Amino acid sequence: MQIDVRSLAVPVALILAGCAAPASERRYVGPGPACGGAVVQATLVRRGTEVALTPSDGTIVLRGTVDAAGTVQASWTPPTRGTTTSRKQPAAIRTASGTIDSNGAHLHFAAPGCEATLELKRPDG
Repeated sequence: MQIDVRSLAVPVALILAGCAAPASERRYVGPGPACGGAVVQATLVRRGTEVALTPSDGTIVLRGTVDAAGTVQASWTPPTRGTTTSRKQPAAIRTASGTIDSNGAHLHFAAPGCEATLELKRPDG
């Protein structure tokens, strides 16, 4: 039994394409907001026009976008629990805005009781 190698070209190419890492992903790291006094690390990941920022490499992830000019807007709002329509306290929203380029991200971070400037750099450069 003989197999025509040319008939395997497309299936093999599809398998290999699925294993490739995202080419447009960029990672930026640096000191996070030291609002509680402790030095923490922040990480921002950019995938195309989407960004995800962990201000203290914890469980809170601010999600947002970056436009063609490099302007970043990201935020996180705590999930609503239950079905109540009123809150005794306003939501503890976190926001980040600023600019991003190939060398770094320059962001203003704001949370209840905390404001900080984040200067994040590419770990490989």
